[in-house]
Amino acid sequence: MLGRGNGGVPRHAGAWLLGRGAGCRGSRLVPTIGLIGLACLVLYLIPRTAVVGAVLCTGYLGGAVAAHLRLDNPLFSHVLFPLYVAAFL
Repeated sequence: MLGRGNGGVPRHAGAWLLGRGAGCRGSRLVPTIGLIGLACLVLYLIPRTAVVGAVLCTGYLGGAVAAHLRLDNPLFSHVLFPLYVAAFL
């Protein structure tokens, strides 16, 4: 997943670089969000902590859905995107 640039740090790091130049609000939080997602993935991949990783990934993606709902973003492109990602995990 990380090798293709579909998730984790590579995608978020690119957004962070683009956000810095544009003066985007919240761009300083993007690397932190990416690292939290990567930590959840690492915990999920280790067999002894797989249950904890699954719970954290669920909360992480659920928080993303809640944030998009709060901002009234489009349903199929923004709000349900974390569900699409979860379906591939």
